[in-house]
Amino acid sequence: MHVKLRRAHNDLAGFTIAVIGVLYAVLLAFIAIATWESFSEASNIVEKESDFAGSIYLDTQGLPQAKGKEIRDAVARYVSVVIDIEWPIQRAGKVPEQGWKPLRELDSAIATIRPQNLGEAVIEAELLKSWNQLYQARSSRLSAVEGHIPGVVWWIVFFGAAITTGYTYLFGFEHFGMHVMMTATMAATLALVVVLIIALDYLFLARSVSLPTHLL
Repeated sequence: MHVKLRRAHNDLAGFTIAVIGVLYAVLLAFIAIATWESFSEASNIVEKESDFAGSIYLDTQGLPQAKGKEIRDAVARYVSVVIDIEWPIQRAGKVPEQGWKPLRELDSAIATIRPQNLGEAVIEAELLKSWNQLYQARSSRLSAVEGHIPGVVWWIVFFGAAITTGYTYLFGFEHFGMHVMMTATMAATLALVVVLIIALDYLFLARSVSLPTHLL
């Protein structure tokens, strides 16, 4: 299409691309906000799992040495498995299963305390409560691993980016270099937003380990 013909329709092309650009910007903003909320929620889940594991570890200080050490060792094994084995699997977007065994061992260690006085009974109740919360936090973390943006949405994102960027060809510029520069700037801006969405979508790729490593 000749540049003079395109230049003659610059006003109409500008109005049309404004509509297209606004619609696409709203779509990207909606997706970015949704992925950020998912990222923040996953971050909170990990923090809670860390807190519950630490609470169990610290609450054992009121138990007899032998029984307290058994529970602390079980917590340390669980944390070690999550950090050293499960986290790399999560980074690949897969759901790990290795932590369930040490978590069940921790439950067994708590359930077999057999308290000898009221103080130990209270501690056992608190430990069981923390274990249940730890179990729920772990389950939520594993569910978050599978929570990705559907494929059809990605198709819409990339197709919309192609339309928005390609539409600039319909403008008639006096200087071709200026045309290329403006198109490249638009494409780069869209790419930055898409990269942000991708980074937030893979939650545990961006999320660092925050479990209580001091328990190891």
